Amino acid sequence: MKKFLIYSFIVSILFLAMAIGHSYYKRMKMKQAPKQEQQSQQVQSAQPQNGELPPTPVEKTQEQIQAEIAAREQKEREEIAKSIEDLDKKIKKRPNADLYRKRGEYKIRAIVSNKDLSYAKDMTEDLVKATEGDNQDWKTPLWIAMGYSIQENYYQAILYLNKSIAIKPSAQAYMSLSDIKLKMEKYDEALKALDKSEEISKSSNFEQVEINYDNAEVRKYAYQITPRLYRYKRRKLQRIQQALKEMEKRNQ
Repeated sequence: MKKFLIYSFIVSILFLAMAIGHSYYKRMKMKQAPKQEQQSQQVQSAQPQNGELPPTPVEKTQEQIQAEIAAREQKEREEIAKSIEDLDKKIKKRPNADLYRKRGEYKIRAIVSNKDLSYAKDMTEDLVKATEGDNQDWKTPLWIAMGYSIQENYYQAILYLNKSIAIKPSAQAYMSLSDIKLKMEKYDEALKALDKSEEISKSSNFEQVEINYDNAEVRKYAYQITPRLYRYKRRKLQRIQQALKEMEKRNQ
């Protein structure tokens, strides 16, 4: 009798499972039916009507592509200007280092992304205020040096690069120093700074140490240092030095 009850219980469970499975299958079929019908309609609509081929997608002209790029750049300029305007109001009410830093970040974006060099002076002043008394921040002085370099105030740029190097010698700082020495036509010093930058990069297998803040938009403008970049800059400096030597020979 006991075995019969156990057998009956097992059979009941199997029938219940079959019933639940069948019910679930019907519900799934009902859900899939509209999707299948929609897909069928899409396939039919994609097929030629009355023997006509479907229209081929029209490729964008160069003018349209340029117009889209210009529209995106204009939108970004407007967003940056609005953000700077909002920060101006906050700084007037309660100025602090964090607000100066944020405003400086947006001006970096305007300079690097939109090539708007008119922000260089204000960006430099904001970041100088943001780092007053900070003897641990080695990244911000690199942006400040960039601002001074844009203004062709190379001695101030070198001052902040040296400040960054004193806190932490970095490949980015020596690369920027090399660029500034090149602009000052101090080619031997530019080559030495480039060598030092490459030495630091090789010691870290050219791992990118980003010059950035928390702002994701600023992060993408980090100085990308690669072996190819060193080769390019070194050839450029060597060609200039060679040209100067040839000029000196002709003038003798």
